[in-house]
Amino acid sequence: LKSGVHDDAFYEKLWATILSGNVYRNTIANRKKNGEIFFAEQTITPMHGPNGAITHFVTVIKDVTEQRKLHDHLLQMRLARAVQQQFYGMPPPQIDGFDIAGAAFPADATGGDYFDFIPLPGDCLGITIGDVSGHGIGSALLMVELRAFLRAFIQQTSDIGEILSLTNNALVSDLEQDRFATLILCCVHPDTRTLEYTSAGHTPGFILDSEGTLKRTLDSTDIPLGFLPEHAFTRSGPITLEDGDILALLTDGITDAERPDQDSFGVDRALDFIRQHRHETAQEIVTGLYEAVREFSDGLPQVDDITAVVCKIKKAGNR
Repeated sequence: LKSGVHDDAFYEKLWATILSGNVYRNTIANRKKNGEIFFAEQTITPMHGPNGAITHFVTVIKDVTEQRKLHDHLLQMRLARAVQQQFYGMPPPQIDGFDIAGAAFPADATGGDYFDFIPLPGDCLGITIGDVSGHGIGSALLMVELRAFLRAFIQQTSDIGEILSLTNNALVSDLEQDRFATLILCCVHPDTRTLEYTSAGHTPGFILDSEGTLKRTLDSTDIPLGFLPEHAFTRSGPITLEDGDILALLTDGITDAERPDQDSFGVDRALDFIRQHRHETAQEIVTGLYEAVREFSDGLPQVDDITAVVCKIKKAGNR
């Protein structure tokens, strides 16, 4: 009967109950002959002889292992979602001359996409967006771990390339063989209105000017996180930001979204949307882009997380 899951007090209570003549009902962990643990709803009923003494026990067992696994999985999903929503619900920074917004729309109850706004040394604002491979609870928990590592290493250095190098080393030992993460980290200097970035295999970011013309593509500068230990990640040189510029960071849930004829939303449609709505607020652009992707999919279920961050550069004194 003993499986090693329950302690001695559990079994003492069980035996005390049935030896006193009472029926015992509980969910009990049992061990099969092959050593596998299974959970069962058990009812143990004492049977009495003619003289009233207990002669034997009748046990009715219902295997609830799968139901328990499902319950535990749903509980883990709810907890992970609660943690993620706490992150996603944090308000964007309020910086003179900048209008910033971000949003994540998970395909499942939890998501593997990530975005964050992080104060960096030297009065620099870190804007980051990432995508953990896979879906479900594993990706969600890895996303939480990635965020924790990134925020911890930001306290050690102001070099965004080195920040990714340290984060990568920490992740490599924890990642399963088929897991990895892509991420782009931008360092925006509000005073000088310049930007530097490093990208670990992530979907390109974009800078559009005040007329909506593509000014700069923020291509990947390195491999994804989690592939190679002790890898040195590099960063770009400074990029000048001007009044009216729009920085847009996306995940591939936007560009890879398909409609029934298997045509994908793509980069051009994403840029066209931002261009056409460039006079709206950053939050309106982020939300509207998601809605445009879902409308494009024409009723197909969302199969990947959709995340976007928009940073609009405005004249000083405006937000």
